[in-house]
Amino acid sequence: MGRVLVALLLLLAAGRAAAYELHLAHVDHLLFTRYVQTQGAPLRAERHVLPQLAAFLDEARRAWRVVLDGYSIAPLPAALAEANGWEAVSARLTPAGRARAWTVLAWEGTSGQTAVFRIWRAQANWQELTEVAVEVDGVLRRLPVQGVPLFGKQRLLAPALAETYIQYALERGTLAAWLQRHATLHDGLAVLVGRSHDPSYPDSVYLAVRMPPQARTYRVVLAWRNREQFEKGDGNAQTVLNN
Repeated sequence: MGRVLVALLLLLAAGRAAAYELHLAHVDHLLFTRYVQTQGAPLRAERHVLPQLAAFLDEARRAWRVVLDGYSIAPLPAALAEANGWEAVSARLTPAGRARAWTVLAWEGTSGQTAVFRIWRAQANWQELTEVAVEVDGVLRRLPVQGVPLFGKQRLLAPALAETYIQYALERGTLAAWLQRHATLHDGLAVLVGRSHDPSYPDSVYLAVRMPPQARTYRVVLAWRNREQFEKGDGNAQTVLNN
């Protein structure tokens, strides 16, 4: 009887609408690495945490000056989302500013379904996504960005693919199955990096959120740098080191 009751409660919870928020910050890679705590395992990036970076970003009075702007985020178009079995959602965006260093994206969705968001940049600087951190169990954790091997079913913390392949898979409706095989969920959130085929054009990032029954806030930090062939100095290193 107890198991039947639990199953019924789970069925009732699935399909209910809930409200969600994504708090997102873009920073220079030098600022990101400055706050990494290796926890005694310098070669194991998946064990690294960044609680002080989260605290710094919460202090808008200082942080708003070094957060990178010019990035856009939006849910996938309905046709692409539905082709992959995801839920098409509408979102409200509150940009970062003097009052808040985090960009906030708010939306409502159906529990048990997945909403996917794409992040891109139109400006031709800070082209390369180098680092990702996602809040898991209340702690901002480093996710190493790794290319997907040609063979095997390796599951990665933050897999990277050619953006052209991602667009092709989205149109064919096969990207959802690919993510299930190769991407790890971090408290219900998966990260996919789209590498630009043109080195002068910035990478893209996809965030896939499997929505829980209760309201939830997700936190993600993305670190960027200029690609080596375009680097004329140290990015905005001077700004980072002065804060």
